[in-house]
Amino acid sequence: MENKKERKFIAVLKTADKNIADAKKVFEGPFGTVTQEDYDNYIKRMAVIDGATVLVVQDNFSNGNYGVISFHDNSLDKFKEFCYLAEQDLFFGSYRDAREKFDADWENDEYECRSVLTLEPHELEIKSEI
Repeated sequence: MENKKERKFIAVLKTADKNIADAKKVFEGPFGTVTQEDYDNYIKRMAVIDGATVLVVQDNFSNGNYGVISFHDNSLDKFKEFCYLAEQDLFFGSYRDAREKFDADWENDEYECRSVLTLEPHELEIKSEI
């Protein structure tokens, strides 16, 4: 196997077209009972970040996919909303129906998004390699 170096790119997210089939694919596996609300939340949070400028990485282990490292400053509002929606997750959410607490923790730099975002090549547009 060829040993490729980790590559980093500036990209724009193309995630507005998610549907129920995409959501079901994400929730495959040992998640237990997944509700329509969970699927809807996934679709909504992916739509929120559509158009966001991000830094992504692709490495030997990504199978052609990209991992989001950070959001550009001009996309931080989208990232914040994405994180809050991710926190509504029945299994992993820590701020379910707690918007005021989330906003306060965000403003006080006491919040760290634990959601990992991995994207397939069709879910972003590469602008440049850095």
